Amino acid sequence: MFFLVLTVPSCQKDEIVGALESLDKVIQKNEQWQNCLNARVDSLRAVFEDTAPDAGRWRLSKDLYMAYYHHSLDSSMVYLKYMKRYASTSEEILLTQMKDMELRLVRMNEMEALDEYLALDRSSLDEDMLMKYLSEGITMYHQLYKHDVAASGRSPHKAALQTLRKEYLSLDSTSVLASKIKAHYERENGNTEAALEIFRNLYDRASDHQTKASVAYNIATLYGMKEECATERIIWLATSAENDFKAAGRDYLSLYELAIMLYDRQMYIEANRYVELNLADAFAGNFNSRYINAGKTHVMINEAERDSADKRMRLMTGIVCILVVFIVMILFLLQYSMHKRKKLKESRQILQKMNCKLVEVNHDLADANKIKDSYVFRYMELSLQYLKKRDDYKRRLNNVYKTKGIDAVVKIFRSPSDTYKEYNDYYKVFDEIFLGLYPDFVNKVNGLLKEEARFPLPVNNKLCTELRMLAAIRIGITESGKISTFLNCSPTTIYTYRTRIHRAALHSKEEFEDLIRNL
Repeated sequence: MFFLVLTVPSCQKDEIVGALESLDKVIQKNEQWQNCLNARVDSLRAVFEDTAPDAGRWRLSKDLYMAYYHHSLDSSMVYLKYMKRYASTSEEILLTQMKDMELRLVRMNEMEALDEYLALDRSSLDEDMLMKYLSEGITMYHQLYKHDVAASGRSPHKAALQTLRKEYLSLDSTSVLASKIKAHYERENGNTEAALEIFRNLYDRASDHQTKASVAYNIATLYGMKEECATERIIWLATSAENDFKAAGRDYLSLYELAIMLYDRQMYIEANRYVELNLADAFAGNFNSRYINAGKTHVMINEAERDSADKRMRLMTGIVCILVVFIVMILFLLQYSMHKRKKLKESRQILQKMNCKLVEVNHDLADANKIKDSYVFRYMELSLQYLKKRDDYKRRLNNVYKTKGIDAVVKIFRSPSDTYKEYNDYYKVFDEIFLGLYPDFVNKVNGLLKEEARFPLPVNNKLCTELRMLAAIRIGITESGKISTFLNCSPTTIYTYRTRIHRAALHSKEEFEDLIRNL
């Protein structure tokens, strides 16, 4: 919701956040709403299969058609075919024709639907059927009217729509459709507030989610006519989308238009998520007109999201670069400060105090195994670094060859290497320090081995290679590669030593090394 804070006043932010959070909770239960519909449809299908053709299959076909109408266009078409097959009375035939027109409208075949509607004979209809006939006509002409206005601003179907509305209101003034007609009259006459009042009352009266979704969408549309009411439009689009999901519908505009509004506010993550849901539902229900528009919008939002991400990345890169420069400057200043401090007369006193503290720390280390381990490891690390630096020094002599020639370096390479002696000296120091810290180490190791494989006690505090390997494991160096580097021998040799000792141990390999680490 970061962008939300940037794009709406704080007094409106909480309302929008609340509406979107409420919608997201409903979306999380989408599978639950779909399962409810599937259970109802499965029950109807079971009854349909068990019912004889002449004993109510038309009615069941109509119920299944209505259950699928906003969910799956293909399934609705299947049960429309059953309605056509089983329609026997004039009323059933007429209602079937009307449902056929409904599907044509959904499939954007408005003119086919209009031709079919105009061909119907209304002369013999009773009042109830006449109201259904008028209702169907109002729905169709309203859709044609909206398309005309969107395309050219004028509609040749407005007069017919108004005539049907007036005739319907003469028969019914209290139904949901009657309220919608009155609200549309008010809106078309410029009375937006009056239309809003009617729809808000209708929303409170509505008992099913499908009706609530439709009414909430109309309220959002009315708020969309006011530039200052963008927040209210978002809230009512979210409310409409909630009811669409609760009704398990897939043919809806609310979530799509909500995604567009969030896109305009640069809330690309939310917009992309909602349009992806809209696209998936439209595709699953085979509502072509929906997923074509959703697909185009999805591409547009993705491109905007990528651009936004690139901008954020460039911004973060710039911030990181500034921080790196700042840190380098601080490090430089610290280094310079330390260099200057070394030249001060008080440095000797500081060093003396530090030496006293170091002696105290060394005494503490003698009483704690973990601290002792850390001390030994650090000492080894520093010593090895010193040896490696000497080797690096010799490698750098290659530069002498490049600048002064072979004769200048021959003397260096002919001189006997003292690295081997230095390694021996290092291991001598290591053995002395390690045995000083762990004087009973060899005895404890022997206690874990078979009698014939036990090591003799070291002479002059000198450990053999196998004991040095175990000493390395004791202080936390367990990987064979690191042990081979520490002991300056090949990994194969370490593997051989390790295998030999494991075979001589009184415990399994894992238990033995765990015991070594805890000696």
